[in-house]
Amino acid sequence: MPSVTAYALISIVFTIDYFLGFQALFMPNWLVYVSHIPFTSDIHYGLFKKCSSVKGCSPFPSPENNDCDEEWFCELWNAARFAVLFATFVGAVTWLALLVVMLGGRGKRERMWGSIAAWLMFHAFFQFIAVGLIAYLFNNSDRFYMGYKYDTAFIFATISGSFSVMLSISLVLNGILTPSGYDYLD
Repeated sequence: MPSVTAYALISIVFTIDYFLGFQALFMPNWLVYVSHIPFTSDIHYGLFKKCSSVKGCSPFPSPENNDCDEEWFCELWNAARFAVLFATFVGAVTWLALLVVMLGGRGKRERMWGSIAAWLMFHAFFQFIAVGLIAYLFNNSDRFYMGYKYDTAFIFATISGSFSVMLSISLVLNGILTPSGYDYLD
């Protein structure tokens, strides 16, 4: 059974992890293109908007701006957006479950580690779905040509998913390898 200290450490790290994933949702920094010719300009792509140093910000992808002309582009981008939104929801549920276990007694700590580990994996799964979809579009879309790079939000989502996997594995190992603390009478 994981101890209060183990749950506390997992809660602290998951709070940081959740913050990174939450930031990735709203930052317009999933992909970036910086041009230095004839003057420095940049274009940042986020899940909800595209920001340019020349034109400002606009909704993205937008059929009015011909962003959806490429087959399946808008559908995949919107799927990535939904995956991060759902990961944010799952992360909130996970964080609340960790809080309940921390405030609960020994019985909750002994019973809940498996379900919390599953919620952590579920959170990571949706983060990685989003990262994978954006990476697929980055590598296969005609919109993103040489000079485009992954940006801060993409890295945050990747780190967030990775931390969730590591926390889940550490919670499972802690739950399996740590004795329950109860002595059963024969």
